[in-house]
Amino acid sequence: MTRHRIAIGGIHIESSTFSPHRSGEADFTVVRGDLLLARYDHLPSHVAWLPIVLLLFKKADPAAVYVIFVCSLWPMIVNTAVGVRQIPQDYLNVARVLNLSEWKVFTKILFPAVLPYMLTGVRLSIGVAWLVIVAAEMLTGGVGIGFWVWDEWNNLKVDHILIAIFVIGIVGLALEQSLIFIARRVSHGVAP
Repeated sequence: MTRHRIAIGGIHIESSTFSPHRSGEADFTVVRGDLLLARYDHLPSHVAWLPIVLLLFKKADPAAVYVIFVCSLWPMIVNTAVGVRQIPQDYLNVARVLNLSEWKVFTKILFPAVLPYMLTGVRLSIGVAWLVIVAAEMLTGGVGIGFWVWDEWNNLKVDHILIAIFVIGIVGLALEQSLIFIARRVSHGVAP
């Protein structure tokens, strides 16, 4: 269940940040958008919104997925916007001189230049999602490793809690290493 919730949250993150061209292009987004994004990211802990989201959705799974999505969204958006800003203006000027279509600019200039930043955002987002899911499952109950840790605490089985912490760490490390591997393959050896 934990993997299912993270996967659904990750799909929403990818779909919402797949357009780096728009996230950093406008001056408002670059200058004021970062301020707005940073401010929203530091609102009271997104996990603290879980009771309200539970009240709205009336089910634990959608509430947990929402919390994962909201908590994991910001590293992806911020890294994508930074990547767009790092594109040399000369590249965009050459595209204008060559009268390249918007699709060509996106596929040949923007996307390749932003991809390492996006992949770094994915790594950070997955790390945040992995941390948040444990907390969300502790609060929502039912299934998942977070619930299991909380249940073992209620039963005073500290040895099982230590095993769970070890498993959470190993899975987090495996996720990180697999994303680094994918990033190197996609970014032509440049580690994000």
